[in-house]
Amino acid sequence: ISSKEISYNIEIISFLLKGKISGRGWAIRAIMEISNLLQADLAVFSADLTSFKEEGRIKGLSHEWVRLLLEPVKKDGFDFVFSRYNRHYFDSGITRLFVIPLISAIYGKRIAEPISGEFGISHRALFRYLQDPEVWLSETGYYGIDTFLATSAIINNFRMCEVNLGIKSHQASSGKIKLIFRGIAKGIFERILEDSDFWREKSGVLSYVDSYGFKKEDAPPSIDLSYQELVNEYRMGVNRFVYLYGDILPANICNDLLQLADCPREEFELSGRLWAKIVYQFLLSFSFGKELKREDIINGLLPIFLGRLGSFVRVLKQLQRKLEITAHNHSTPIIFNEAESLFSNEIELFLLEREDFIRDWNKKEKPLKPYLSKIGSWEFIPHVPLIVPQEIATKTGNLVRAQDIYKSLLDRYRTEFQQFISQRLRLKKGISSLTILKTVKDFMSNTERGFDKFLFPGNLYTVEGTEKVVSSIFRYFPPKKGFSLKEEVAYRMIRKNPPSNLITRLGFFDLPQLLRDYTPCDVLALASWSEEREYIEGIWDELRKTAIPSDFESSYIVPIVVSYSSFPALAEMKDQSALNRLTGRIVISNLPKAKGGEFPKIRYFTTIAKNIIEAERFGKIWEEFSKESDFGNRVINSLQGHWGRTPLSAHNIFENGNQRALVQRIIHMAERIKNEASEAGDIEKINLASRIEDLSSVYHLALTLPDNTFIPLSAWTWASYSFKGGREFPTPFSLHVERNWTSADFLLEYSKACGLADKPAVERKIIELMGEGRESEDLAHHLLGLEKEAERVLSDKLPILKEIPAGSLTRLTKGPIIEPIQDHWWESKFVFNCASVRIRDKNFILYRAVGHEPNVSYIGLAMSKDGVTIDERLDHPIFSPEEDYEGANFRDPASTKGCEDPRAALIGDRLYMLYTANSGSVSQIAMASIGIDDFISYNWNAWVRHGPTFPNFPNKDAILFSEKFSGKFVVFHRIYPDIWLSYLDNLDPPWPSQGQKIIITPRAGMVWDGVYIGAGAQPIKTSWGWLIIYHGVDYLRIYRLGLILVDLNDPGEVLYRSPNAILEPERDYEIGKGKGIYWVPQVVFTCGAVAASNKYTLDADDSILVYYGAADTVIGVAGARIGDLIPHEVRERIEASM
Repeated sequence: ISSKEISYNIEIISFLLKGKISGRGWAIRAIMEISNLLQADLAVFSADLTSFKEEGRIKGLSHEWVRLLLEPVKKDGFDFVFSRYNRHYFDSGITRLFVIPLISAIYGKRIAEPISGEFGISHRALFRYLQDPEVWLSETGYYGIDTFLATSAIINNFRMCEVNLGIKSHQASSGKIKLIFRGIAKGIFERILEDSDFWREKSGVLSYVDSYGFKKEDAPPSIDLSYQELVNEYRMGVNRFVYLYGDILPANICNDLLQLADCPREEFELSGRLWAKIVYQFLLSFSFGKELKREDIINGLLPIFLGRLGSFVRVLKQLQRKLEITAHNHSTPIIFNEAESLFSNEIELFLLEREDFIRDWNKKEKPLKPYLSKIGSWEFIPHVPLIVPQEIATKTGNLVRAQDIYKSLLDRYRTEFQQFISQRLRLKKGISSLTILKTVKDFMSNTERGFDKFLFPGNLYTVEGTEKVVSSIFRYFPPKKGFSLKEEVAYRMIRKNPPSNLITRLGFFDLPQLLRDYTPCDVLALASWSEEREYIEGIWDELRKTAIPSDFESSYIVPIVVSYSSFPALAEMKDQSALNRLTGRIVISNLPKAKGGEFPKIRYFTTIAKNIIEAERFGKIWEEFSKESDFGNRVINSLQGHWGRTPLSAHNIFENGNQRALVQRIIHMAERIKNEASEAGDIEKINLASRIEDLSSVYHLALTLPDNTFIPLSAWTWASYSFKGGREFPTPFSLHVERNWTSADFLLEYSKACGLADKPAVERKIIELMGEGRESEDLAHHLLGLEKEAERVLSDKLPILKEIPAGSLTRLTKGPIIEPIQDHWWESKFVFNCASVRIRDKNFILYRAVGHEPNVSYIGLAMSKDGVTIDERLDHPIFSPEEDYEGANFRDPASTKGCEDPRAALIGDRLYMLYTANSGSVSQIAMASIGIDDFISYNWNAWVRHGPTFPNFPNKDAILFSEKFSGKFVVFHRIYPDIWLSYLDNLDPPWPSQGQKIIITPRAGMVWDGVYIGAGAQPIKTSWGWLIIYHGVDYLRIYRLGLILVDLNDPGEVLYRSPNAILEPERDYEIGKGKGIYWVPQVVFTCGAVAASNKYTLDADDSILVYYGAADTVIGVAGARIGDLIPHEVRERIEASM
């Protein structure tokens, strides 16, 4: 890159690009990067433009073009300016017959010349083009650049216009047409595929880009095209690609193309309707036809385009000849008008075919999409679900799993937590959770005393004392300059709208008297705490309409201390108001008596410091808005829309940005205090500074320990909880800092790993949404591609947070009840994970078995009369892999396959078995059934395979309820990492792909079911609800069992979930110790539980038997009374609600 200055004080930056990045697209990318660095608006021109003189006037390229392209940007706030030209009707056939119709129909925007090559763009729009570096590796880096610029402008809702530049002279030749068409066609097809989520939501209604300025009347030079040559090109191309067309096009269209190739040139007519149909079919093949190379698809479309262009040329030349015969004096305007009519008709034909294309697109896309939504819910903070896609494919084809991101972060938090507990609090390993909580609270109390004694002395119950505290806070935590309203603008606002309540409340007679004690910005800030909502909205409306960047200035943030008796709402220390942010004021009151909690100085410091940070950040955002059009609207949008509900909303991630900035500033503050104290030899103050550093290091941390005790470490949380009247220790419901911090970490780490967004890109998206008043929107939609309706999959009937522990299961034998048999080829290695049903006083146990054949699973059968002692066991499997979806023909010996983890339900006179059908490449739920009489008579030929229930979708752990609910069957299943619920009209697969709900999620932290969970045994009906034993896995990959109780009439309502595990690996055969080979250690896993008697609805004195796989190697049995399992308090609570 070189830089030099020429005349008129204009600096030139010149550069050459080498190798593979020397194309037009890469050159424009480089120009954009430079323009973005200079914060300059940009006008781009093609490299081969020329000008010429005609009748004493310069035509073509002119210095005036720079003004024409940039004036709409600078004067009227347009983001993108398209150029348009006075063209001969044979000029730019690719644009008029292909690009314009396709963009109009697909994107719903009529642009006269979307790929003209010359355009103007505002500096504020540049980052949208530069934020995804991967896109430039496609055709965008070459001939596809203009299409990318146009479609991106549409998608980003840029303010667009077009200006007439007069004449653009160039030579047209079929050779150049071929080269350009290939690049443009590939580029536009790539963009349509990439933008499918956008254009499928469009209604098909066409809108037009604004025209700016006046049309030049220069007549374009004549251009001649030979339709005979174009038709010849068509014929040769059709003969070459005839077999390709057979793979892409319907037979009738192929026949039409072949007939056209054989017809005389004078009769050749490839109609616009046929052309539109063909383009859409080629677009479908380009997007979904993996068996064909995209280069072949584009090359195959080229001769058909040349045929369409030849038809167009023939029609106009025939009209020209007719007019010449009749010696018509105005033939040229007539031909121009006819050409424009044909071009407009081309757009109408593409629009007409759009609906069929959308239908075909959805049909082809459906098999490529997962049968069910591949989304999951993860929690770092109890009952704060983060819903994101389970996995995302990077542009290089690698899969990034949300679960891996979650586990990595959880490990990091756990390490940080343990280091703080051991190194800072000096607590020994194995100390009780209660002791940790008390020690953390003591640490906060010591910090509070240090704040009161050394940093922020003063009585917060008086105005004078509060002023002293606030002054100290501003001294130790000095604000940077913000960007806020000028005093004269604030005066204009309050003069037009005097705050009458404020004047009266402060005991003044009128506004002039009030202004003797307060500045206009002070008054406007205080008015937000005294006036009605209508007054505030009136100020907003006024600023929305009139505010311009010059109404704001860089100024320091100022505190105002008032009495809570005049402004009672301030005593709650809630967020600062919008008018406070606008005026650069932070309004604070003293405390009412007996308020403030145990940590008032921490509360005042963290709240005021956070408000300083927030005011500074809002100012920076408004400075960004000042560079854009619609300044006032964006500023007010950022204030009115400053809220958010979902954990991953732009609002919550913005709020986390405030807290992160706060922590960094507190660390610097602690360093200054330590340096000052060291110079003075003040040991106590040095210790306080160290304590502040310690608190800063864990400001973001909260963790649920294995015993389900929740421990937050944030000073903000402890002070806020106590300030609001909380007693003892903060609860998860009181958290904001930790919730937003973990959410932001999860979002950013996932986005970065997938190559979707880095931290600056996330911040840009937040600022964009704030300016549009859309701060409440979930960033998982914008950054991770989460489906819009994803939040609805989370049941609104999740179990309550704090529950009474359930009773435990008791092992009924000293060892396993079923073990592998070496002489049985199919079960010689492992037997585990069994279903169970009770039929005619006998327990039937259907178990998974693996034998000599590596990693292949079969289902065997054992029987017991008392449920504990095995009375009979078959020497052959009762169900073996026979189908491809069961891996019957999968030959990779290293892969697991077969029929796994059966679960059984008795419905009517049949036994229905849900099992995991492992094909070797995908594990999915399948169903088989058998008549009960055939089952007990061992007639295994009577099995009916119903097939996969959710075809080709990775899914496990399905249990079927034996009753219907409101006429529907109900099944629980595990889409990693959660347990989901589905309602079925009937049991015939495939089951519905819509309407699923997450019924329970893994719990947060280090608890026994904190990583993933799965449905276990089939539901057992009790007097209080359906009892379900499920499995949970913790961060150490230990499998345990717990229970849930769901409503008798609505399985979607969870009445109780055990906070504790009711069975965990303890015996050697469960842990995987001792003699023998154990497949997976540290596992207890159930697929079956039954009543210990023939009773259907169980009461407190009835018992159940739970059969479980131990270490994925043997089978054990445990049992318990219902009354022991379900706590008495829980049963009473349910009875009271019945």
